[in-house]
Formats: sequence, structure tokens, C-alpha cells
Amino acid sequence: MKELLSKPSEENRHALRKLNLYLLNKLETAKFIKENKSLEPSLIQKISITRQGQNDGELYNADVKRKR
Repeated sequence: MKELLSKPSEENRHALRKLNLYLLNKLETAKFIKENKSLEPSLIQKISITRQGQNDGELYNADVKRKR
């Protein structure tokens, strides 16, 4: 982590963004589970996967723009 922060290259910024989105997804999922304990675990898992897919889509779009 220190290496990523010490060298602010485009690649490192991208890696930090990816890590940030991953951790944000985990945090949002944990909050959702806490608020909706009555939901089935399979539904909660689907929601988590969907959120991660959205984050991956954002990263893909950022990659495409960066490579242009």
C-alpha cells in the first residue's frame, strides 16, 4: 500500500481506485446485511455480486478512457 501511495503513477492510482471500490462494496454489503437480516443469504450474495459487477464496470470504463 505504501508503494502505491509513494509513486502516484496512473497505474498506481488505478490500483488504489480498484481497492477503494472493492472495500466500499464490502462496507455497503455489510451495512445492507445488518439492516436486512431477514433476507435469504442467497439474495444477499446476489446483491453483493451485482454491486461488485457495477464497480468492475466502472473500472473497465476508466481503463478504456485511460488507454485512449
